[in-house]
Parts: sequence; structure tokens; C-alpha cells
Amino acid sequence: MGRISAILVAAAALLGGCSGGAVSTVPGAPSPSRASATAQPLIFVGMSVNGQGGIGEFRRAANGNVKPVRTMAHADTLVSLFGADGSNNFWALFRSGYGDATFYAVHFSPAFKVLGTVRTSELTSAAADRKGNVYGVVVDDNIVEYAAGSYGKKVLRQLTLPCCVGSPPALAVDAAGNLYASQYPSGSNSSHLNIAVWGKSASGPAPPKRLIPTGTAAPSTMQVDAMGNLYAEFAVYGVANGIWRYPKGSKTPEWLFSGLSIAGFALDGSGNVYVTVPTIGNNFAIEVFSPNGQAIATIAGTKTRLGFPTAIAVTP
Repeated sequence: MGRISAILVAAAALLGGCSGGAVSTVPGAPSPSRASATAQPLIFVGMSVNGQGGIGEFRRAANGNVKPVRTMAHADTLVSLFGADGSNNFWALFRSGYGDATFYAVHFSPAFKVLGTVRTSELTSAAADRKGNVYGVVVDDNIVEYAAGSYGKKVLRQLTLPCCVGSPPALAVDAAGNLYASQYPSGSNSSHLNIAVWGKSASGPAPPKRLIPTGTAAPSTMQVDAMGNLYAEFAVYGVANGIWRYPKGSKTPEWLFSGLSIAGFALDGSGNVYVTVPTIGNNFAIEVFSPNGQAIATIAGTKTRLGFPTAIAVTP
């Protein structure tokens, strides 16, 4: 498979120059007016849409060379997808511009209707909990929790990170409300990184209650399953590329996958893992694995229109 560095450069070229916001629906797919909480579980994936950046939607039970349910092109660069819920609504984090870029998160229905938007000057990474509260890294590298449905208007708490920690590239929240942030240094040694864990009531300058060492690597995506196991995606060029799983409460990871050119991953409510594989040579795919790493399904082929799939989110 191609090196992920080359992949991300190509993906950025596709996703960064997109325009428009049109939604395209395949024949026979449910209309926007019929979208409901009883709809089939879905997969949302960042992908090229007619040569532009955008988001595609597949049924979670899809396998093989299948068409997306619908697609949407978007004018700005997709950074991540998160917070897919039981009503099939989901969040997308976008970046507008380069250099002094603006980051913002949009809450979509499964029909790609905008439900609300959180806009700050620097929402560089984000996550959502089961209650629908949204967590984001904002200006001065603080982590803010916004109340569900307030779209940035109601702040529940704010964690103030120590000087020079930088913006964590990945956030995650578990069922107990514990918050995880990557790229947290060990004291003054910025080359020794950790995943920091705060309890649900921590706020202000409270130190993490636990640090999970990750060496010199910082995961770019993290998720926690229903059992409290932490999954972290690492891309260390020339060293390792894959997903590590930390059993609940453990600081010792186990390799779940390695050797894949991974751009993103997501978990469903049963602990199955959905991995986007944007390889060079048009072998683009969404690979689905059981919690023990056994292959379940592969969504790939010309009908899928999966050009350089990137971020992914899956409903429970």
C-alpha cells in the first residue's frame, strides 16, 4: 500500500479545493423528509465528490461495490467526522482557508441538513459524548465543553492546558465522561508524549488524573468503546502505521492493525472497527473488522466513488 504521507498530500489537494454544497441522492434512497431515528445505521466518510471534497453516506451493513446513499460536496476542507448518534445525525469539523485558517464544526442530519454550527477562531480538534455535548480545542489551546444543542452558546466547563502543550490533535470522551487528549508532554520534556485523561468534573488548570505514555508519537484519531477500551491511530513515518488498543485502565497497548495505510477509523456500538484505506492506485476502500481484528466487510469498487476516503464516523 502507498505511504500515508503521499496519500494525505493527494487527499488535501482533493479536499481543499472543493466548492458548492449540493446533495446528491441515489435512486431509491430515503428522502430528507423521511429521515428518522429508526433509519438503518449509517457510515459517513470524507471522500471526493465529483472531483471535489465532500462527504459520502453508506448504510452500515453495506459490503462490496455499492453506491453511497447520498453524497455532499462542500466548499471547505474536511478535518474530521465525529459524534454520529442513534438518530443518524453527525458532526463534521471543517477548515476554511490556510495560514490563519478558521475552524468550525457543523451538525448534520443524515440528509445533510444543517442542524447547527459551532464557530470559534480555532476549533482545531473536536469530539462529542453520548449526551451530545461537544468538546473542542479552542484559542490558547484550551479544551471547552459545550452543552448539547447550544451550538457553542453554553459552556459547561473549560480545561486550561499548561503553557506550550500545544493543540491536541485528537480528543475522545468515554461513557463515564472522562476526557482524553493526545500529545500531552511529560513535564518539561516535550519529546515524551502521552494521552492525558481528565475526569468528568475536571475544569480550569486541573492536571490530568492519568497519563498514558505514547513515546514520541501522538495519535491523530482516538475513540473509546462501550467497554472503556481506548483505540488510538498512529502514523509514525518509517516506524509504524496502525491502530493501537489500550484495554480499560491499561497503559500497555496491543496492536489491533498494522501495515495498513490508514486515514481514519471509527467504532460502532458493538466494537466493530471501520477503517478508511486511501491507497495509491485507485484501491480505495472502507475496511470493517470485528473487535478481535477479523475482516467482516470491504466497501470498495467503482460504484462507491471512494476517491481518497479520509475521516469516518459510524452510528452506534
